[in-house]
Amino acid sequence: MTVEDMRWDEETDVVILGCGGAGAVAAIAASDAGAKVIVVEKGEGGGNTRLATMAFLCPTNNSAAREHIKALSFGMLGEEMIDVYVEWASKNIAYIKELGGETEKCFPDASFPALPETMLRYRVKARKGELGGESLWHLLSENLDRRKIPIHCHTTAKAIIRLGDEIVGVTAEKDDKSSCIRAEGTWESV
Repeated sequence: MTVEDMRWDEETDVVILGCGGAGAVAAIAASDAGAKVIVVEKGEGGGNTRLATMAFLCPTNNSAAREHIKALSFGMLGEEMIDVYVEWASKNIAYIKELGGETEKCFPDASFPALPETMLRYRVKARKGELGGESLWHLLSENLDRRKIPIHCHTTAKAIIRLGDEIVGVTAEKDDKSSCIRAEGTWESV
């Protein structure tokens, strides 16, 4: 069987499974890179980001931050992974500003005040009555809306569709109705 032989209900470049903070950022990044994106979300969206996050880390991009992450991971992460994390996480404030948000420092300043200040905590500046996670989620949600990224809420991903080693789409279900979404972008199996 080939991709063309299958019955597809929708076709897109990228399918994102889950619309919490990570899924929203992935969808925004893919859209900004020119991809057509569909998000499949089992609930309303927002995930743990909307419900629990009061702050995010924005480490200083330096060797002390790398040592901090290495200590927290009990040596389970390689140097390359730590470098990538610190490099990209240190850009969190700039990314929030790119999305149109404002940030503010929040208590406690550093994760472990006895250590050099490398892992600083921030939150998206709250609107009246919002908590940090709600503010971050509203900013991400507004950016999804602005980009007109379709989100299939209350839709459960049931299976990733593979042809050989290639991922070509996903089967999803909403209200006991199944659908197949083709992802035409280049995917690599992990």
